[in-house]
Amino acid sequence: MRAAIVRVRYSRIRPVLMGGVCGVAALLGCAIWTAAPAGADQDPDQPAAVRARPLRGGAAPSSSRPITTAYPERLSLTFSNVNVRDALVRIAQYSGADVLLAPGATGNISINLRQRTAEEAIRMVAASAGLYVTQAKGAYVIGTAEEVQRAISEFGLTEVVPLQYAKPDDAVKYLGQTAPTVKVEPTANGVAMTGLLEDLRRAREAIRGYDIPPVEAPDPVITSLVAIEKASPEKAEAVLKQAFPGAAISRQDQVLVASGPSSVVGAFERAAKAIDVAPPTLPDQPKVAVYRTQYINAERAEKALKEVFPSVKIAASPEPNVPPTAVFLPLTSGAFSSAGAGGTGSGGTGGGMGGG
Repeated sequence: MRAAIVRVRYSRIRPVLMGGVCGVAALLGCAIWTAAPAGADQDPDQPAAVRARPLRGGAAPSSSRPITTAYPERLSLTFSNVNVRDALVRIAQYSGADVLLAPGATGNISINLRQRTAEEAIRMVAASAGLYVTQAKGAYVIGTAEEVQRAISEFGLTEVVPLQYAKPDDAVKYLGQTAPTVKVEPTANGVAMTGLLEDLRRAREAIRGYDIPPVEAPDPVITSLVAIEKASPEKAEAVLKQAFPGAAISRQDQVLVASGPSSVVGAFERAAKAIDVAPPTLPDQPKVAVYRTQYINAERAEKALKEVFPSVKIAASPEPNVPPTAVFLPLTSGAFSSAGAGGTGSGGTGGGMGGG
């Protein structure tokens, strides 16, 4: 079916209050316009009083019969340096749409519309003036972002969306750009959104794409040189290689070279400094020495040496009170034999003498 093309001509427009948005219109000081189109045999450029004349034959129009008007499905309009309010009112007049204009809906526009629906025409005209559009109770609410938010707060719903990663204040700023027709307020751990059902759906999708884990920057690869001054370089290299397998560690004399992620290399540097200490020295083992005095008294020597060497344990041994060790010379068996023979002879002699 061919769409009707409406030729734009200025005509008088009368305001009509809508039952669903009267309160908002009074609150915002807005104008709500509906169409009062001219009849087929009437001139839209003439006032309504001039157009309302008796029908042919002198019969007056019947007031009890309802008047129905067929609005075109698509519009073709041209505006050249026209106030945006006049353009929107003209679209409402020819399309039969209800339009709520906030006080901030100002500015001049120039635009050509070809075969556009009423909604497309309203949104394109509002966008050309930097205004926002939303629908409430079947009417188009047009104005600045703040005015649209105040208007839809009378009709909209409130939804609280918890946040996991994003900060509430940052989310409010983000939704102010991506969903300006939704009123957003921060909460303890989320945001409270107020708006129409369709606007809330778009705002919910936007905040889901914003509330994501932060992307961590990749860890850069760096190289570090650490000089080992006190510990053994060979042992330090072996220990650090085992402790940090994620870094390439090599040694040049007393210098250790490590290449890898900055976080791993930083831990390598701290560990290398921690183990670069001198090896512990073992304490001296105590020794015992005995000195035999020849000319000085042992007790006097003990007292003098303790004064000179207080850290040395000195003790005088007791004086010997026993005679020197005897030298044992055992007799041979031959001595016993000769001694016995002589004795026998003497005894024999003696016996002989006695007998005489």
